[in-house]
Amino acid sequence: MNGYLLSPAMRAGLLVAWAAVSVLACWEFYLAGAYSLVLLYLGVIPVWLLQSLLLVVRSGDRYEAMISSIGMVLLALPAFVQWITVPELGMSTILALPVLLVLLLPERWMFAFMWGVLALTTLACFVFYPFWEGVEMMLSFALMVTLVSVGTLYWQREQAARRVRFLRDMASGACNGKFLDELLEREVARCQITAGSVSLIGLMIDEYEQLKAAHSSRERHVLYRGIVRGIRNRIRRVDEVFRLQGGLWIVMLPDCREDAELVLREALTRRLEESDWQDMQQLSLTSSGVTLMPGESADDLLKRLHSRLTKQKKGHVQAAAFRL
Repeated sequence: MNGYLLSPAMRAGLLVAWAAVSVLACWEFYLAGAYSLVLLYLGVIPVWLLQSLLLVVRSGDRYEAMISSIGMVLLALPAFVQWITVPELGMSTILALPVLLVLLLPERWMFAFMWGVLALTTLACFVFYPFWEGVEMMLSFALMVTLVSVGTLYWQREQAARRVRFLRDMASGACNGKFLDELLEREVARCQITAGSVSLIGLMIDEYEQLKAAHSSRERHVLYRGIVRGIRNRIRRVDEVFRLQGGLWIVMLPDCREDAELVLREALTRRLEESDWQDMQQLSLTSSGVTLMPGESADDLLKRLHSRLTKQKKGHVQAAAFRL
């Protein structure tokens, strides 16, 4: 959890809006006679505006999290002073603080800041207010922190589940084929910079349409998960397996030479064809592989793999017809 809930532009806009509201609030503080609070806000408002400018100009800077944390400290400071100095005007600000913490801080820090603010608020409630009034305020703020925390955790859980559903094929657990082009282009670009290599292995289920018609979706999903499990037992952590339409599986192998790809392809094909698929007939696969050549693009590499698979499958059909 190292990211932010909002984009840099949205965080910058929120800071500008909060600065504008604080400028308007300074007039109320002035009328209430809280001149020190007016000076405090006039001192920190430029910092918020500067932080919003940095978010727009230098988004993604490695010091962005530190700058956000300093900005939140300078945001919490006047909120506490306002709450203690002018309670009738300051309670709304102190209750808004947990929401601002969630929206403006990185996810890995927001909860630490939030519970730190809760501890300081609890202490202030019993120091500056009568006991029962302090208990009431402390419970109100604790309820706000709890609601914001639960809502944020639920949102994170839903986002994580959505990313898994988006990236993974739910029937097999393989990487979604829609991302093959994107990830392969990234890998080819890396190879061009580092003079590395990348290989692809294609595994195609023979007579896939007949298999699809003869078995239920549950049985096919068991087969798909078994294929992914069998492939992953043979490949490295950096390798990835993709499921495409038509019974086609593609394994991407970064930093893999052509001879290593050939050995792995033969081992994978033999292992999957010899596996016991219970209710299903023995699995027959057509396999082929390619390794990136100098000057070749990701599209060229995929086209070459598909061409080899097509030729290999035609050879299988002709061999089967000859045996008959």
